[in-house]
Amino acid sequence: MLVVDSGSLLFSSQRVLEAQREQAIAQAELIVAAKNETGAAALNIGDRDLAAGRKALQDLAKRARFPFLSANLLDPSTERPIFRPFVVAEAGGRRIGFVGLLSPRSLPPVDADGQAEFKIGDPAEAAKAAVRELKKRRVHAIVLLSQLLEEEVVEVIEAAPEIGMILGSQRASRMRTLGELAGRPHATSQMRGQFLGLVSLYLQPGGLEIVERARGRSLVEAIQQLDRRIRVQERQWERFANRPDVQQRRLDFFERSIERQIAERKELVAELEQVAPANPAASFIEFELVSLGAHLEDDPTVQDMIDEFKNRRSSARIQTPPAVRTRPVGLKPSDQAPLKRLRHVPRPPTDNPSPAAPSDCGCSSHASPPAPRVTR
Repeated sequence: MLVVDSGSLLFSSQRVLEAQREQAIAQAELIVAAKNETGAAALNIGDRDLAAGRKALQDLAKRARFPFLSANLLDPSTERPIFRPFVVAEAGGRRIGFVGLLSPRSLPPVDADGQAEFKIGDPAEAAKAAVRELKKRRVHAIVLLSQLLEEEVVEVIEAAPEIGMILGSQRASRMRTLGELAGRPHATSQMRGQFLGLVSLYLQPGGLEIVERARGRSLVEAIQQLDRRIRVQERQWERFANRPDVQQRRLDFFERSIERQIAERKELVAELEQVAPANPAASFIEFELVSLGAHLEDDPTVQDMIDEFKNRRSSARIQTPPAVRTRPVGLKPSDQAPLKRLRHVPRPPTDNPSPAAPSDCGCSSHASPPAPRVTR
């Protein structure tokens, strides 16, 4: 199994205020430490990952035992990638190439002199160069880790059609079923770490094409699931509508929710009508969205890290004299979002990980991080 992240993992907003900088970086360090413990093959850089500036991001990359990726996040002076454009990871005897891309519409931070710390290059050109290198390494599949807008993904696929599938999106959303974007399978499991997207990839010899053979079936299942939810909410609306003590805003909530799901159902039905038979010789995938809820057992080592972090922050708050402290130093509710993605981490397998076959990427200022950890 390979664990990857499509980006915007480290910080909860696009800017880190100076008063919150120490706490935000400490939380990002906790996230990296947890990923080190549970294992990861790659992290793509998203716009929120730039929030604390270049030095903080490179310091976090040095702490990580997995590579930070971005093919189009460039040094402004050299216009070369700051991090690895791609990485090759191995699982089940197959070599998978991962390419990371960031939207040029992101607004990178500036330094104290007002100079940009990053330059975001053309994602289509960066993808073309990365795919060219990956083909030399004879990978069996190429996966895009995306922090791009949909129209940017279309341009990337036109420039680099060898990309077989897309993971992630710049827009925060989650998908109950595998979608399609630019003619490629597309999956995202965002929502601040509340869900895990589990993609099973079955690679066939010859060619880099990837399809979802069960696309029609998964769409039918999604439509049936929506039908059940709509029926349940309609019954709830009817029950509350007959009670004089129920406020109108609660009824309005159910009406809006039902309308949204009916609209979503229409979109899925229209998509189902357009499904074409898949190429039987192509590699294929299956997708499952897993809820990381309280029913999952916490990884004990990660939970200890979180407890230690919270205790440290509490001690810092207690030891700060009231006359000096102008605001609470401890965690606020708005700052707890990055921790949610760590609370219910599935226990990693116990067998020893074996290193993947990383590639030489030609970065300008980032020392090559260690090879990705792969759990068979």
